[in-house]
Amino acid sequence: MTIQHQAKPVRRQFVRFAFYKVDPVWLRLDAEQRAADMEEFIAAVEQFQGRMLLRSYTLVGMRGDADFLLWQVTEDLTILREFATKLNHTRLAHYLHLPHAFLSMTRRSIYEIRDAAGDDSDRITIAPGPSKYLFVYPFVKTRPWYALPKEERQAMMDEHIRVGRKYPQVKINTTYSYGLDDQEFVVAFETDDPPAFLDLVAELRETEASLYTLRDTPMFTCEAITLRGMLEAVGGVAYAEMGTRREGREGSEDRQALKNGAHHPNVAVGAQSIAPNPSPGDMLSPRDQLPSQPGGVSFSSRGVSAPGGRATHEPAPGGHAERSLASSDPAPEQSPLSIQRNGDKPSPWQPVVALRDLPPGTNKLLYLGGEAVAIWNIDGRIYAANNRCTHARGSLCEGDLDGTIVTCPWHGGKFDLRTGAAVGAPARIPVATYATRITPEGMVEINMNEPAMYDEPGNLENGYTATNAPHDHTSVEDLDAIDKKLLNLVQWSFPLVERPFQQIAETLSAETGESLTEDNVMARVERLRERTIIRQLSAIFDTRKLGYKSSLVAVHASPERLDEAALIINEHPGVSHNYQRDNYFNLWFTLAVPPEEDLDAVLAALTRRAGVEVVRKLPTLKMYKIAVKLDMERDEREITCKDAAPRYEKNPRPLTQRDRELIRAVQEDLPTRADFFAGAAAEAGVTVPELFAWMEEMTRYGYLRRFAAILRHQEAGFTANGMITWKIPEDQVDDAGYKAAAYPQVSHCYRRPVYPDWPYNMFSMVHARSREACEEIAQRLAQEIGTDDYIILYSTHEYKKTRVEYFARAWDAWNLADGEGPAWAELDARIAAGEFKSGPTTWRERHQVAR
Repeated sequence: MTIQHQAKPVRRQFVRFAFYKVDPVWLRLDAEQRAADMEEFIAAVEQFQGRMLLRSYTLVGMRGDADFLLWQVTEDLTILREFATKLNHTRLAHYLHLPHAFLSMTRRSIYEIRDAAGDDSDRITIAPGPSKYLFVYPFVKTRPWYALPKEERQAMMDEHIRVGRKYPQVKINTTYSYGLDDQEFVVAFETDDPPAFLDLVAELRETEASLYTLRDTPMFTCEAITLRGMLEAVGGVAYAEMGTRREGREGSEDRQALKNGAHHPNVAVGAQSIAPNPSPGDMLSPRDQLPSQPGGVSFSSRGVSAPGGRATHEPAPGGHAERSLASSDPAPEQSPLSIQRNGDKPSPWQPVVALRDLPPGTNKLLYLGGEAVAIWNIDGRIYAANNRCTHARGSLCEGDLDGTIVTCPWHGGKFDLRTGAAVGAPARIPVATYATRITPEGMVEINMNEPAMYDEPGNLENGYTATNAPHDHTSVEDLDAIDKKLLNLVQWSFPLVERPFQQIAETLSAETGESLTEDNVMARVERLRERTIIRQLSAIFDTRKLGYKSSLVAVHASPERLDEAALIINEHPGVSHNYQRDNYFNLWFTLAVPPEEDLDAVLAALTRRAGVEVVRKLPTLKMYKIAVKLDMERDEREITCKDAAPRYEKNPRPLTQRDRELIRAVQEDLPTRADFFAGAAAEAGVTVPELFAWMEEMTRYGYLRRFAAILRHQEAGFTANGMITWKIPEDQVDDAGYKAAAYPQVSHCYRRPVYPDWPYNMFSMVHARSREACEEIAQRLAQEIGTDDYIILYSTHEYKKTRVEYFARAWDAWNLADGEGPAWAELDARIAAGEFKSGPTTWRERHQVAR
C-alpha cells in the first residue's frame, strides 16, 4: 500500500528565545510562598507538553540582566502567544521582567554547504542536542553585504564554513528574523566546550565576512538545566527543603499540593523543559538516574543526532527544529500527552492520540521526550519513529510510503519503519523507532524506551504492542527476561541507596509485572555471579584522574613463548587486561602505575623479563569515551540511540589520605547482602550516608565514573570483542573520535600515537555477539566517519581481565625507586625456576589454582 501525499509547502517553525529576570522582591518572600509559585509555574509549562519544544537554561552568575532562558519552538505562532499568556497568569509572573526576547523562523539557506558529509542546506527544523551550554545572540549584517554578488558572498561563506568545521564540538542553530523582529538572524551555538566556542568566535572575527557584521550583541551564555533547577538557581525553594518545611503539616493545603503536584528535582517537566545534562550537583548521569522515564520527562532523546556541527554567523543551514502537534489536536488541558503515573512511579508508556483520530492511511506528528515523533497507521498497524531523516533532517512524516518503507522528501533516503534501518542511499544511519500499543480504550501509546520490532501480525481490535525481542546471538539462552533487565539495570543505574536490591526489586516488578522481592533479586544476582556473568559489583574510578599513569601496550612475542610472556606480564598488579590478538602484535595489555612510579621504567622492566621482541607503547593522547555497558535485551546492531559524553566539574580538589582509604573500600567486589554498602562504609570508618556523600563528590569531580556491575563479555554472550583501529588523517581524528564515541556499541574510543610499523591512530572497542555483528557495526562506523582504512583485531585468548587496585598496599613491594623491590626479585626467582613455562595459561585459571 502506498499513502499518497498531496503537494504541500514545507512546514517551518517559529522560534522564540525569551530571557527572564526575576525581581529580587520575590526572593524575600517566605519559602512556602516561593515553593507554591514554583509549582504553579511548572504546572503552567506542563500544560503545553506535546504542543511545542521547550528547553530551559540558567544564566545565574553569567549575566546581570537575565536569570533564565526558555527556548521555544513551534509551527504555530499562536501557541507562543498562548504560552506567554499562560505564564502571565501565574503568580511568579508578577516578579518577572522580560529584558530580551528574540523571535525568528527557520528557512532554507541560500548558500551551498560545500564539502559536507551530507547536504545539510535543507535543515529547517530545530533539534537541540544534549550539550551543556548554549550561546545565543541576535545578528545583523550591513546593507552592503546584500549588495554584493551572490558568488562573492558564497566565497566568503565558504571561508566561514571551513573555520566552523575545525570545531566539530560546536553546533550552530541559525534562524531568521527578517520582518519579524529587530534583528536579521538569531544564532544559538550548542557545545560542551566553552573554550572551543571562544576560539571559534575569535577565529571568525578574522574572516572576510566579519567585515559585514553590523551587530552581534547582546550575547548570552546559558547553561542547560531542568525547569525546576532553573527556578531553584534563581532563589526558588529546593524540593528537599520544601519537604522539610512542610513536615508535620499533614492535611494542610500546601502539603496536599506537594503530594499531588511535586516532581523530583532532577526530573524535568513541561513541554520539553528537560535538562540534557545533569547539574553539577547531580551525582549520576541522566541515564543512571532514571532508566525508564516516560517520554514527557525523559532525560535523554533517542533520536540519532547530527554528527559534528557547523559554525557560521550567516545562516548556512537553517537551524534544527522539532515540530508541534497540529492546532486541531486536543487542548492542553486535555492533551493525551499528560504524564501518566502509577503511584509515584512514571510509566514508560505515553498516550499520544486516540485511534479514531489516526485512521488507516494517515500519519501524525507530535513531540515526545524532546523528539519530533511521527506515527503512521499502515493497514491497521501503528508505527512510530523519530521524524528526522538521519541524512539531512528531512521530515519523514511528509515522505511517501511504499509498504513500510518511508522516503525522505528532501534527499530520497529510505527507512524501514519496522526496524528503523536505512535501506536506501543517501541515508546510512538508522532512524530510531519506538514501541507502540493500543489500549482497550482505543488510545495509541508509545514507549520511548523500547525500539519497535514487528515480527507477528497485529490486531487493532484486541490492541497491538510492538515486541522488543532481539535476535538472540548469545550463549546464555536460559537467561529469562527478568535476568536480562536485571543485568542492564545493575550495569547502567545501580541505585545508591542503603538497600539497593530492594529498590531494584521494585523497579523490576513495575517493569515486568512480576512480584519480586529483595531476596528474589539477591538470589538472581548470586546465581549470575556464580556463572561469572557478573564479574564484579564495585565502584569504577578514572585511572588518570586518580593520578595513575597508564598505557595500552602492544608487543610481539615469538609464538612458542607467547603463553610464558603473557603469564609473566600478568604478575604485575598494574596489568589489568591482557589479550592475544590476531595480528603481528600478538599480545596487547594495559599497564597502570601509581603517581609516584615511572611508567616507562616499569614497562621496560616487565617486558625485559617477559622476553618480548618488539614493544609499542600506545598511551591515550585523547579519550573520547570509556563506558562498557552491554545491552542484554537488544540486538547490538539495532541500537541507534547515541551516547552523550560525561561532564565533570573542573579543578577537582587533590586526593587526601581519607579519599584513598575510601577508594580501597569501594573498589572491591562488594558481597551480595541487603545492607549492601554497610561493609564498605565500616571498613572505611564512615557511615553509609557519609559514604554516599563522598561518592557523589568524587563523581562530580570525575574521579568516580559510576558504581556498577562489570560483566564478563564472553559469559554474557558477547563473544566477538573487536578492537577497531583506524587510520585517520591527523586533522580529522577528533571529528572521527567524537562520531565513533557517540555510538552505544562503542565502549572505548581513544586517540593514540603511531609508529612506522603501526599507522593506526584511533582505537574504538566494540563488543558484539558475533563477528558478523561486529563487522556490520564497523561498516556503519566507517560510513559515518568517511573512511574504510581500518582493521579489526579480535581477542583470541584472554590471559587476564581484572581491575587495577588503586592505592593498594601491595604496590610497595613493586616499587622501582630503590633498586627493583622485593616483588621483582621474587618474580625473577620464579622465572628462573621455569614456573611460567607450563601450567594454567590464563590469569583466571592461575587465580583459581592459587585459591
